[in-house]
Amino acid sequence: SVTLSGTTYQAICYWDADGFMVIGKRVIDGAWTLYTTSIALTGDDNHDIATIGIDPNGYIHVCYDMHAEALKYRKSDAPINTWTGTLGSTISMVGTNETAVTYPTFINDPAGVLYFIFRDGSSGNGDVYFYKYTHGTTTWAAATGTGSGGKLIDGKTASPTRNAYWDHPAFDADFGSGGFLHISFHWRRTGDSSGENRELCYVKWDGTNWKKANGSAQTVPITP
Repeated sequence: SVTLSGTTYQAICYWDADGFMVIGKRVIDGAWTLYTTSIALTGDDNHDIATIGIDPNGYIHVCYDMHAEALKYRKSDAPINTWTGTLGSTISMVGTNETAVTYPTFINDPAGVLYFIFRDGSSGNGDVYFYKYTHGTTTWAAATGTGSGGKLIDGKTASPTRNAYWDHPAFDADFGSGGFLHISFHWRRTGDSSGENRELCYVKWDGTNWKKANGSAQTVPITP
């Protein structure tokens, strides 16, 4: 959701029964206006979700149909209050480490700033990247405090390799003035789930630095 000129709008996206992406919008608690796009689901892989974010200017961002595939990302051509269903073409974000994307996740901090987290790689062999969107310049960049290109968690250089599965990140209400973004995750060492999900981990971020649960500094990229 986003509030523009005192009015709060919501957006949703999903695949319809024919495998096309539908994006809906409404004024909060009002009726939905639904737009069926020409974007078609390419397979029956349950990883290939459609996910959505809204930036503080009201533009809708969507990622979709990826399981260790090149980034599929588009934006609306107008803010949600005047948008009539048209999306721009597929574009990159930072432009590196975006060829094997899975689990695209948009999140907003309490001020509405938009962030994006995803895995680059595959099950048992992947890195996690964390980006921040600057709506004033309409550009994505590595979030402050991450490693090269926005790498937050490094599983590809571990021995054996592994990847991190995160729970949904959550911001404190006072993020930016003492609060944190909280992320918990666990490691997977193989390409299947046969007893290889282990080691619950947790870090927090104050907008600049990553910290352990006790408040001490966390080295980034995070490794096993």
